Amino acid sequence: MTRETARDAVLSSFRWSDGHADVWALFREATTFAAIVDELSLIAERSSCVKIAGVESRGFILGAATAARSGLGFVSIRKAGGLFPGVKLDVRGG
Repeated sequence: MTRETARDAVLSSFRWSDGHADVWALFREATTFAAIVDELSLIAERSSCVKIAGVESRGFILGAATAARSGLGFVSIRKAGGLFPGVKLDVRGG
């Protein structure tokens, strides 16, 4: 899909709900979700990155799908105190 197609898909699906962005609407339609992941994959491929990182929780959805589409690994970023098995790197801003 072209960038314009991805842009149009997002704009046609995006909604505000009680003053908040309803980004979950972007995942409801397969064509919109695919257009977003396709565009993010193109960006990843052009950047020569080796991993995709996603911040919970919506970032896990988009990041994992983009990583899979691009043939890259996925790194999850959790908020402080979140449950997450395995080794953790704790970085705190100052």
